[in-house]
Amino acid sequence: MLTPGGTAGRILDAVREHRIETVSSVHLWDELRQALSYPKTRKPLERDGLWGDVERFLRDHPDVAFVESVEPAEDWVPADPDDNWVIQCALTANADYIISGDQHLLSLDHVGPVQIVSPREFVSRVLETP
Repeated sequence: MLTPGGTAGRILDAVREHRIETVSSVHLWDELRQALSYPKTRKPLERDGLWGDVERFLRDHPDVAFVESVEPAEDWVPADPDDNWVIQCALTANADYIISGDQHLLSLDHVGPVQIVSPREFVSRVLETP
């Protein structure tokens, strides 16, 4: 939302245009809601006039499919156990990709059939591929 023409903005555009599907779980959505409420995160969004859009997105969650919040079956990321919830959500949803900037997740490269890629790599592999 902060950089509409940037990498993340291009991914959000693809979601809005239904070229890709986004999945989450209630557990992860609650974590996102909490993270976005921290003053460090919220203040720049308010300053830039984007907080209303963020609140609507969190409340209405357009274009986000939810899967059951399943307790992680394994400890794939011992250094950051919260990341295990992301992996479990992707596996539960039969997702093709986890798109993340988190170094713990990116170091795994994949878990089962789920590929773990940076936003830039996802844009290059999926959105820019004819």
